[in-house]
Amino acid sequence: MFAKFEGQAMKSMSTPILGRGIESTANSLEHIVRHGKTDKNNSHISDIRQSKPDISCKIKPQIYDGSDDLEEYLTQFDLLAEINDWDPKTKALLLASSLSGSARAILNEITDRERHDFECLVNALKNRFGSMNRSEIFRAELQTRVRMKNETLPELAQAIKKLTRRAYPDTTALVMDTLSLDYFIDAIPETDIRLRLREVGPTSINEAENIAVRLEALRIADRQKGRNVRTVETETL
Repeated sequence: MFAKFEGQAMKSMSTPILGRGIESTANSLEHIVRHGKTDKNNSHISDIRQSKPDISCKIKPQIYDGSDDLEEYLTQFDLLAEINDWDPKTKALLLASSLSGSARAILNEITDRERHDFECLVNALKNRFGSMNRSEIFRAELQTRVRMKNETLPELAQAIKKLTRRAYPDTTALVMDTLSLDYFIDAIPETDIRLRLREVGPTSINEAENIAVRLEALRIADRQKGRNVRTVETETL
């Protein structure tokens, strides 16, 4: 009788224990499956994040719309890329996102792969806006370029240098400076300054610019002095 009672007691005790064990095992399996999927998803997200370029800008590139000098813009862009430590893919994405106007239209004229390739994107821009394909236009501008109203001599010299560089992109620095010098002197409308420069014979455009600035200052001072003399004479009378 005692043995029968003991057997029933053990049976009643083991049943809930076994149930809890099965439930615990099931919960553990569910936890593993759930978190396993989560870890797998997180791993996938992490892979995606790692595949994306790290686009961080200490200094952001300016917008390019095709109207400015492309070579100057690309030179500055390369310096920004060095400062920000951009890889080639990041450079391509940031250059593409910095385009506007007619320059941005190029993005629809090239393939998706070329849009993500920095060298391909640069070549596409050079084919459209580079100096190589428009050198004849810039040469024509140089031949007709004259000093504009209220334009300073340093501004004129800078404009001539830029036009000469775009008109003769394959010329050596020495030849380019000689060409710039001649075009600069020809662009000065003041006959006395222009003739004086030809007489002095500067060897570079920078030297010619400095001489022209001094000549113009003397010219203005002489005119001012003449006005002052005439004013004094009038007051005396």
